[in-house]
Amino acid sequence: MVDIDDALLSPEAVAADPCPHGMTRDLCALLCDDDNGGNGVGEPVVVVDPTRPVGFALALDCQLAGDSPELLSDAQLLDVVEGAERIERWASALRTRMLAVFADRHPPGSTATPPGADPRAVTPVGRWLPDQVALTLRGSLEEARCLLAGAARFTHVLPATLAEWEAGRIDERKAEAIAHATSVLDDEQAREVEARVLPGAAAATRRLLQDRLRRTVARVDPDGAARR
Repeated sequence: MVDIDDALLSPEAVAADPCPHGMTRDLCALLCDDDNGGNGVGEPVVVVDPTRPVGFALALDCQLAGDSPELLSDAQLLDVVEGAERIERWASALRTRMLAVFADRHPPGSTATPPGADPRAVTPVGRWLPDQVALTLRGSLEEARCLLAGAARFTHVLPATLAEWEAGRIDERKAEAIAHATSVLDDEQAREVEARVLPGAAAATRRLLQDRLRRTVARVDPDGAARR
């Protein structure tokens, strides 16, 4: 992969020397010429490696390939689909982690000024924190509360699950399946179940993962399983 200098990505450089893909001409030459997989007439690179770490490079590859899907083979189209899926997983996990950081800064029972409010308007956090999340995400107050509760659980009880999710190896539904199945356990037991099921979670279907979770929860907490 070509190493890209930060200077080639600056807004000033792009404005001064644009290309059809919103890059500088120098960056376009690195990514779009014949020697680097392009077609020599400014068309984007069409090869996407969906297994590369999520981040700017994978997103840029997907964007360039997606600009000209007519140049892609069927296999390359599916590579873009897989890359986009991993980016979507990363984004939702990043949102979850940032919500947890936001909530941790304002623990229950504390007082603070709501974001954007008059600094003198110190208010109990419980009165505005879920509302701020709901406004930010354009969702309901109940959805915001659920997201905050889930973010806290992933960050403080199931951090390994969150890490796999943010790396794009599991999706949100699998992460939530782990959180839901372990919600009947104490934190130590939940982490034990996580450690047992997470290594195979990426390759498993969601139904198979749920079956493994049921069995593992019963082994880790047999007395609780009998009561339930």
